[in-house]
Amino acid sequence: MRVETLGDRTSKAVLTVVETDHHFLYLPFYYAKYKNFFGYLPEEFALDLTPVVARSDKASLERLVSSRLPDSTVEFALADPVWLLDDSVRDSTARGCRAAVVAGLITNAAFWAVDHQTHQIRHFADLGQFERVITYDQGTTSYAIASRIHRAAKKLGTVAEFVRPVARGFELVALKKAEPGTVALSPDPLQIAALLSERQGYGIDIALGTTPEYNNVLVTALVTRQDVIDAYPLVVAGVVRALQRATLLVRLQDPDVLAFARDHFPFGHEAPAALKRASDSQVFPITLDISEAHWLNAARAFADAHGIDFKDVELRRASDTYEASIQYYSRYAEEAAKSELLLPLTEHRPPPESAADAAAARQLTPRRLVAFLVAFTIGAAVAKWLHPVSLLVVPATALLAVFVSSLLKLPRQRVRFILLWMVVLGAGACALIGIESAWEPTATASLVVSVLIALFTLVPVEPASPAGGS
Repeated sequence: MRVETLGDRTSKAVLTVVETDHHFLYLPFYYAKYKNFFGYLPEEFALDLTPVVARSDKASLERLVSSRLPDSTVEFALADPVWLLDDSVRDSTARGCRAAVVAGLITNAAFWAVDHQTHQIRHFADLGQFERVITYDQGTTSYAIASRIHRAAKKLGTVAEFVRPVARGFELVALKKAEPGTVALSPDPLQIAALLSERQGYGIDIALGTTPEYNNVLVTALVTRQDVIDAYPLVVAGVVRALQRATLLVRLQDPDVLAFARDHFPFGHEAPAALKRASDSQVFPITLDISEAHWLNAARAFADAHGIDFKDVELRRASDTYEASIQYYSRYAEEAAKSELLLPLTEHRPPPESAADAAAARQLTPRRLVAFLVAFTIGAAVAKWLHPVSLLVVPATALLAVFVSSLLKLPRQRVRFILLWMVVLGAGACALIGIESAWEPTATASLVVSVLIALFTLVPVEPASPAGGS
């Protein structure tokens, strides 16, 4: 961590995130950073991105776990966490450093096999038909996939003879110069879209994320350390929540995300096609929590690529790592999902108690009807000394109102409908009695007052809308 003084003389603590390279599939992180993490970071903190020199997941994790605060220069890593199982990464882990995988950013193998369409490829094992595979250097996921192809096809010669490593971002450039019979494993849907739109004769043989070998496999995560969480818990929670929101916007191909991608990446004009391809392969998850199945699938693929039998010791080792470094920290992804998915769905909905109260207020219950009759009758009794028939008006009009409401198929549970008929018919009956008996104005006024009193006994009290609700 370092402290920077900004132009307005305010100081911020800057935490460093190491990445294997500037990669299109890290778009959710770049967009979140561009949006200042949506205001979820404490104001006194900022995050900075830096590439690792060796450009590999293994090197990124080695740098992350090699030291702890206050001596560390890296607090987060965007990398494939399965390399935590690698012996050299474990050997590089400093005393007291505990890796913490807090968010799964890519949970399906984001690699596409691209070639000159020289072979018919339907399954992962069919990739063994190629003479050479273009990948990144050792220590990367793509090199591990190529090693697995070599083993599955039982190719003659060594893996080094079968694989042609290139620098990140140059796999398709190398493919253009390669002879037919060469396939490139590329994780960059943006450059793939540009290649397919500009040149004829190239095609995607298979999306590895659709194969049984690499479907539902954790590929990239945000990894930090226990000491970072202890020192900056609000920063960790804020970053994960911002990534949850950004990932959803990327999945939905939000217009602002597309505009950002167009300006941020070379071949950015191909962003819609690239995100469509990533969406078809289910590259970006809906939530950032990591299931044990995703992790064990990744661990199994990792072991197979390195010629390790994934049984007993290795399986237990992978399960222990999941429990200690992933499951223990799952609360961050779970809370982010609740904040960004659950709360927006419920914030405009009244609580169950309010909804129940509103429903009860709209029902014409026997108790409410009795209250109306009592109030009306007491008021009407004032006019009794003028005309005894006034006591018959209330029950007669009530029964007539219910009958007419049923005849017209009006919903009985709606108090206002029945109240309307009671008032109208009651007023008509009272008017007829008044005309017949030549009632005095004072008696008529007392009966009107009794109607108003009765009305307040029936009008339902609607619950107040929640603050901010519509």
